[in-house]
Amino acid sequence: MAQSWNGTYPKRTNGEADFVYQPAENVWIVNGMGGAGMTLSFGLAEEVITEVLSQTL
Repeated sequence: MAQSWNGTYPKRTNGEADFVYQPAENVWIVNGMGGAGMTLSFGLAEEVITEVLSQTL
Protein backbone atom coordinates (compact mmCIF):
# COMPACT_ATOMS: atom_id res chain seq x y z
CA MET A 1 0.00 0.00 0.00
CA ALA A 2 1.52 3.30 -1.11
CA GLN A 3 -0.96 5.65 0.54
CA SER A 4 -3.99 5.59 2.78
CA TRP A 5 -6.44 8.06 4.19
CA ASN A 6 -8.29 7.98 7.49
CA GLY A 7 -11.19 10.38 7.98
CA THR A 8 -13.09 11.07 11.16
CA TYR A 9 -16.52 12.56 11.56
CA PRO A 10 -16.87 15.14 14.33
CA LYS A 11 -19.63 14.54 16.84
CA ARG A 12 -21.13 17.19 19.09
CA THR A 13 -20.88 16.30 22.78
CA ASN A 14 -23.78 18.51 23.90
CA GLY A 15 -26.50 16.58 22.04
CA GLU A 16 -26.86 19.06 19.18
CA ALA A 17 -26.49 17.81 15.62
CA ASP A 18 -25.04 20.89 13.98
CA PHE A 19 -22.79 23.87 14.61
CA VAL A 20 -23.85 27.33 13.42
CA TYR A 21 -21.67 30.32 14.29
CA GLN A 22 -21.45 33.90 13.07
CA PRO A 23 -17.87 35.12 13.67
CA ALA A 24 -18.44 38.43 11.85
CA GLU A 25 -21.21 40.34 10.11
CA ASN A 26 -22.41 38.48 6.99
CA VAL A 27 -20.09 35.51 7.74
CA TRP A 28 -21.52 32.16 8.85
CA ILE A 29 -19.88 28.85 9.71
CA VAL A 30 -22.20 25.86 9.45
CA ASN A 31 -20.79 22.41 10.15
CA GLY A 32 -20.77 19.37 12.41
CA MET A 33 -23.47 17.07 11.11
CA GLY A 34 -21.59 14.05 12.40
CA GLY A 35 -21.19 11.95 9.28
CA ALA A 36 -24.62 12.69 7.75
CA GLY A 37 -23.50 15.83 5.91
CA MET A 38 -24.25 14.71 2.39
CA THR A 39 -27.78 13.75 3.41
CA LEU A 40 -28.56 16.68 5.69
CA SER A 41 -26.54 19.54 4.20
CA PHE A 42 -29.21 20.95 1.89
CA GLY A 43 -31.90 20.88 4.58
CA LEU A 44 -29.60 22.50 7.13
CA ALA A 45 -28.52 25.15 4.61
CA GLU A 46 -32.16 25.99 3.88
CA GLU A 47 -32.93 26.20 7.61
CA VAL A 48 -29.96 28.49 8.34
CA ILE A 49 -30.62 30.75 5.35
CA THR A 50 -34.32 31.04 6.26
CA GLU A 51 -33.36 31.99 9.83
CA VAL A 52 -30.75 34.54 8.70
CA LEU A 53 -33.14 36.15 6.22
CA SER A 54 -35.95 36.34 8.76
CA GLN A 55 -33.65 38.25 11.13
CA THR A 56 -32.53 40.72 8.48
CA LEU A 57 -35.89 41.53 6.90
